[in-house]
Amino acid sequence: MTNIYLPTIAKRGSNEKLVFFSFILRNMPGMIAKIAKVFFENNINILYGVHSVNKNLGYWIFLADVTSIEKPLEHVVGELRNIKGVLEVNYGINNVGNMVINPYAFTIVLSYGMGKASVFPVNVLKKALKDLKSKWGIAASVFLYHIGYYMGNVLGTMFKNEKFEPENVLKAFLEYLKSLGFFGSYNIRFFSPINRIATVKIYDSIECTNLASSKPASHSLRGVLGGIFSTVFRKEVTVYETKCVAKGDKYCEFENR
Repeated sequence: MTNIYLPTIAKRGSNEKLVFFSFILRNMPGMIAKIAKVFFENNINILYGVHSVNKNLGYWIFLADVTSIEKPLEHVVGELRNIKGVLEVNYGINNVGNMVINPYAFTIVLSYGMGKASVFPVNVLKKALKDLKSKWGIAASVFLYHIGYYMGNVLGTMFKNEKFEPENVLKAFLEYLKSLGFFGSYNIRFFSPINRIATVKIYDSIECTNLASSKPASHSLRGVLGGIFSTVFRKEVTVYETKCVAKGDKYCEFENR
């Protein structure tokens, strides 16, 4: 799995000079190459960022290391603004201690009609789930299951409305969660739309990895799968976790009954 670093927050080394850049470009071939050439010629290293296109416009936001620049940064920015097709260039940084923060906010939008999305650190989410379960016990498990259930139901309905076959609704849903990093991989071990039964294996779930428990612990994911199974089978079902990484199993396994 490839790690994608968003240009939001970074940690600065003691001798590093970091700057965030934000471009608005015409959507034309070669625009990024022209900009990258200016950075290369001025010893500026592009670290990481995101590029997106909306009809006739392109947007590029990234973090750059200007430690080895040999001329005033303002002169380089002037060169960038003179490139045909570059409509707007902004650059700067917000500092909090050794943290550098992007001053140019951007909205994360998922394609295929998914709309706006937000990013939350996995380690923070896992800690919050663990503390919630520790404090509220079975009540937290029920709450997490039903939150997941309605999320799965909404997403499943969206794929179903695309006229997918029942198994492809489930597959599209699992591929979507996998692409967002909810787990590493999956295997649909059994699927029967006639009998309305399915069994799915999930590997490297973020809810269970590095967690020790005497009982199955994937309450959110179990609920999400319950929502998708109910959508596919057109009948409300309950999903059970028969194997769990938190218990020491090699994977988490879910089946409806």
